[in-house]
Amino acid sequence: MLERPPAPTRFQAARCRAVALADAVTMMAGARGMTPWAQPSPLPAVTYSKVFVVGCPRSGTTWVADILGRHPRVVRGRESHLFPTVRRSVGTRGRLSAMAWARLFYGIERGRQLGRMAGLHHYVDRHTLARLGRSVLAEGGNDDEVAARLVRAVLDSYFSGRGGTRDRVLVEKTPLHIFYAEQILSTFPEAHVIEVVRDGRDVCVSMQMRGTRIPAWPTARDGQIDLWVRSVRQGLALRRNADLRDRVTVVRYEDLKADAAGESERLYAAAGLDASSDLVADVVAATDINRYRTGPGEFRHRGEVGTWVDHFSAEDDRLFRAMVGDLFAQVGYSY
Repeated sequence: MLERPPAPTRFQAARCRAVALADAVTMMAGARGMTPWAQPSPLPAVTYSKVFVVGCPRSGTTWVADILGRHPRVVRGRESHLFPTVRRSVGTRGRLSAMAWARLFYGIERGRQLGRMAGLHHYVDRHTLARLGRSVLAEGGNDDEVAARLVRAVLDSYFSGRGGTRDRVLVEKTPLHIFYAEQILSTFPEAHVIEVVRDGRDVCVSMQMRGTRIPAWPTARDGQIDLWVRSVRQGLALRRNADLRDRVTVVRYEDLKADAAGESERLYAAAGLDASSDLVADVVAATDINRYRTGPGEFRHRGEVGTWVDHFSAEDDRLFRAMVGDLFAQVGYSY
């Protein structure tokens, strides 16, 4: 297992904040034409399909993204958390706030220093963000327009940098982008969303088991259930939107376990990708759970259906039923 680099010291963190603010001020000056050595440049003009894999964490989004990512026409990226990251900075504090941009620069450098497995630093470095930021600001517009243009510019830059061409597809997987799916589809008319749904009880257990090593999600049972409820409700609302429902595909974890080949074919079709039976067979074999390390604390626990029965107490079961109610049946499950 690769070791993570040591966490930065207080001095390093303070220096990182100072550098981030300096980057932001210089970038904004360049957007106004005040720094002749750092002028705005045209944004990359690339037309290509985008697929966003979303859903409650621990529902199988990584599995689905892995299946899609093994197609030869796919350019795949790590979890970007792009929409909430840009919203919490430029989208909330404003396009003209140096502190808003500094937050982005700081997050990129901090993510790199800490070796985080997800984040914006996997898509752009500080220099690329400065170049893109100058360009999106120079084009004008309000805060929302600048934020949307920045999101597109980051993805376009990443896609182009990895040899992306018009006939290829970008696949991005950030589970919590389920809460931004409507914004994603509005920002990118060429985009398709794939929502992964799993029995909420198994999701809770998967969060519990992974939390023994990395407490990235709620550790209390009611918090786990609440996250699942909010996620699937968001998905239902998205599919009820007549203008967007045709651009959303739902895959259930249990169906993927029962018929990996058939569901993989459906995933490729949703992404606009042709796939031969030989390719599907190879991908199914390559993404089989038995090829990975599993167990408590590992990224993949057991990968089975119904493991909740070994970990749910009677109180857990009562709490789940009380909090979920008939929503369970609405997304295709039964108590």
